[in-house]
Amino acid sequence: MKAAWGNKWCSHLDQDNLANSMLLWHEKTLRLSDEQLTKGIGWCEDNCDFPPSIAQFKKACLGIMSPERAWAARTSDPIAKRAYESCDSWTMKNSSMKECKEMFMAAYENLTENMLEGKTNE
Repeated sequence: MKAAWGNKWCSHLDQDNLANSMLLWHEKTLRLSDEQLTKGIGWCEDNCDFPPSIAQFKKACLGIMSPERAWAARTSDPIAKRAYESCDSWTMKNSSMKECKEMFMAAYENLTENMLEGKTNE
């Protein structure tokens, strides 16, 4: 991170308690695989002008996109597809597009929240 953002990264951390800041980052990213970390760092380097928050970084590592983008990618993105498939198919077929989108958004947010908390292997 320091290599990508230099002083922006260092100033991003709590300078009065740098050791605790680094420990917090370590604890929050401990369950991420090397592959996920590499994915997150690459995404952030390509898309962030400023160092990411821990939550932004974890989302990048896990491939979590905004709910709006996920709705558009619900048949192609693995996470979005999983959220879409978790919605009741009968209800989805018999609801308006707006209602379907709302159901999907709730399912996606629940799934991604669980992912961020380490409650799933995705």
